[in-house]
Amino acid sequence: MKAKMEETHPIMGARAPKRRREVHDLVVAILTFAKTGRRKTHIISRIGLSHSQSKKYLECLKESGFMAEKSGIWKTTRKGANVIEACQLCRELAHQVYE
Repeated sequence: MKAKMEETHPIMGARAPKRRREVHDLVVAILTFAKTGRRKTHIISRIGLSHSQSKKYLECLKESGFMAEKSGIWKTTRKGANVIEACQLCRELAHQVYE
C-alpha cells in the first residue's frame, strides 16, 4: 500500500494532504514569501506555481498595488502587508468560531 503524498502548507508550515489550493491561500503565500523581496523563480518554486500561474498572480498583485517589481525582484508593498494582516485576522476569527 502506498503512503499518501503530503506537502508542506505554504503558510502554516504543517504537513497537509495534497489538495487544490484556494486563490486566497496562494495570494497570502506569495505576499508572505515576498516580504523581503524575491526573484520570480524563487516564488515559483517555493509556492509551487506553474509559469502561467505565476504570471497571472504576480501581474494581478502588481496591478492591485500589493507587490512591486524592480530589476527582477518582486517585493510585497505596504498595501500587500496590510492584506496579509487582514487575512491573518480573518483566519484567527474563523478558528475562534469553529472551536
